[in-house]
Amino acid sequence: YDGEFGEIWCCSEGNAFNYSVCKDITDKSSKKPLTNDPFITDQFTSKLKTEVDNGLTYLRTGDLGFIKSMSCPDAYGNLVDLNLLFVLGAINETVEILGLTHFVKDLERTVISSHPSFECCLLAKAGGLLVCLVKCREDKRSNLANYTALIVSELLKNHGVLLDLCAFAKFGSRANFPQNWNNNRATVMRDWFDQKLPIESQFGINFGENVSIYLLSEFEKGS
Repeated sequence: YDGEFGEIWCCSEGNAFNYSVCKDITDKSSKKPLTNDPFITDQFTSKLKTEVDNGLTYLRTGDLGFIKSMSCPDAYGNLVDLNLLFVLGAINETVEILGLTHFVKDLERTVISSHPSFECCLLAKAGGLLVCLVKCREDKRSNLANYTALIVSELLKNHGVLLDLCAFAKFGSRANFPQNWNNNRATVMRDWFDQKLPIESQFGINFGENVSIYLLSEFEKGS
C-alpha cells in the first residue's frame, strides 16, 4: 500500500467517539438542546470490512492522503525507517473528471494565475458539468469571451481538464458577494445556483463528461 492514496482513517486511544451539535443556532434567546447526528456518529465509529471483527473502530477524517516509506538519518547518523503520512486535502474539495481526482484549489490557482485581472474564482461539479465562477478586479466586459478561452486553454494544458461552463460575476456588485470566497464556498455556490448573485456573462464550452468520453473514443477509433 506504499504510495497509494485514499481516505485517512485514525484509530488510537485518543480518538473521540462522538460529539453533539445544536441544529438551531439562529435563536440565541434560549439554550437549544444538543443532539447527535447519525452521520457524524458513523464517521466516529467506522469499521474495516474484514472477515474477522477485531473490535477496533476508526475515525474517518474526510481527508485524502498516502503513506510513503522513507529512510533518514537520526541525530547519531544512523538510518531510521519511517512511514510518513502525507495529507493531500479534503475529499469535499475534489472533483472527479474522466476517472481522475483533482483538487479544486489546484484548478482555481491555475485560473487565478492565468491573468492579472482575475481576483478570485470557484470551480465545482454541478449537474455533471464542471463550472467556473470568476470575479474580475475591473470592468472588462468586452474581454470576457477572450478570458473564457484563456481559462479553458490553461486548464486543459496544465490539468487535462475541459471546462463546461464559465461565468463572470457582475463588476461593482461586491455587496452581494462574501469577501472571502475560499471560506464561503458553499454560500457563494448556493447563491450562484439560486440566481441570487448578479452575473455579467456566462459561456458554455462543453456538454459534460459524457461528451468528452465520446469524443475521446472517436479519436481513438480514428487513430
